[in-house]
Amino acid sequence: MDVFDHVVSQWDKAHQRLLQLSNTTEEEKNDDVNLWYVGVIIYALGAFSMALGVVLQKYSINREHIIHPDPSSQRPLPKQPLWVLGIILYGASGGLLSAALGFAAQSLLTPLMSIVIISNALLARFLLYEPITKRDTISIGIIVIAVIATTVSAPSVEQKPTTEELIELYKEAGFIVYVILLLILLSFFYIANKRIGKKKLNHEDTTAREDFLYAFSFGASAGCWGGLTVTMMKSAITIIQDKINTGGFGAIFTEGLMYGLVIILGTCWYMQLKWINLGLERFPAVFVVSIEAVLNKIIGVSGGILYFQEYKLFTVGKAIGFVFGLGLGVFGIILFALRDNTVGPEEDFFTCCPMPPLTDDKRKGSIMKKGSIKSVVSGNEVIFVDENGKEVERGSEDEEYYEYVESPIHLLVEGTSQGLRMLGGLLWSYIAPEEEESVENQVATETGADATL
Repeated sequence: MDVFDHVVSQWDKAHQRLLQLSNTTEEEKNDDVNLWYVGVIIYALGAFSMALGVVLQKYSINREHIIHPDPSSQRPLPKQPLWVLGIILYGASGGLLSAALGFAAQSLLTPLMSIVIISNALLARFLLYEPITKRDTISIGIIVIAVIATTVSAPSVEQKPTTEELIELYKEAGFIVYVILLLILLSFFYIANKRIGKKKLNHEDTTAREDFLYAFSFGASAGCWGGLTVTMMKSAITIIQDKINTGGFGAIFTEGLMYGLVIILGTCWYMQLKWINLGLERFPAVFVVSIEAVLNKIIGVSGGILYFQEYKLFTVGKAIGFVFGLGLGVFGIILFALRDNTVGPEEDFFTCCPMPPLTDDKRKGSIMKKGSIKSVVSGNEVIFVDENGKEVERGSEDEEYYEYVESPIHLLVEGTSQGLRMLGGLLWSYIAPEEEESVENQVATETGADATL
């Protein structure tokens, strides 16, 4: 019974913190230290939600390419239910990541972004059929060790600056250096992406280094914007806590800095989402998300250390452990990101769960005929292979006889999609019943008029 009471007590503390978002007093400091793990749990859930959202977006893009090989007949992204569901999960992850910043230091939470890579790798393997090699599993193991090292070493007590102190921090050399370096990175990736992309568009020859930089620039740009989002969100959460503590909830809307932060956050979130989707349309989700996570992690940690000056909370021993864990994590993520994106299913580590036979290493999805003939996407062309992977002629059979390969995960996703459509239909029937009724009356009137004539 004592254990149960303790759990209930800790939950009440977390609940009150989410509702009040208020600064702690000296007497409550010990409770704050005990609640750092709540921030870790919330942040981990947000990271998983982000990975699931990205994979669903990629799944929807793949699915559309298979159903409509002709680009002119493909639906725009906002009209694809699964893509919209992925966006919703991605947005929800932002809320969870933001809430976690109210419980723990930014330098403690940001390294947990590595969870996105682990979750994404597994989801991409079983939902998108992107193979995971033995090297990939080693990289993931290194990342797990790095996450543990940084979490143990990072300060669990966060600083509580006031709004005025935050404004002063914007004037410090640390923040100025942070912004300048970030702008240099964003400019470099943008220019490289546009120049190399123009070469590819004009069918000009590109070197292997240019090809890698082009692929790298999508995830890297998204990661830079994501890391800036974390830093700005931490500022917004801190201001909200300060204003509620000193003047109540209404005081939030009297702070002009909040409106500027909201505009910056909206811009950062849009740019992060834009670059991720541009990358997902061209490269495997495992690759794009890995790059995004490592840059997000580096920029986010840098923001906590340079802007919020969280380096002052480190002891010598914990600083060494934190730098070691951070460096190990970056090494693991880079090792994972430098994977061969053209590996086939024969190199897949999960031999217990074999993938369908493929004829294209850069496969984007598959559909199955009611029989033994399967079609796979090769570039922009749909080709057909038998159960052994050998290409066969489609013949004169109609495309309607071909359907998707259904796995339990596909069925779950498709069921969710159908459920959203039904829910949308019900909501619309309540929102616009008069319009439907007026249409029926109009038809009835026209029918009556025709009968009279």
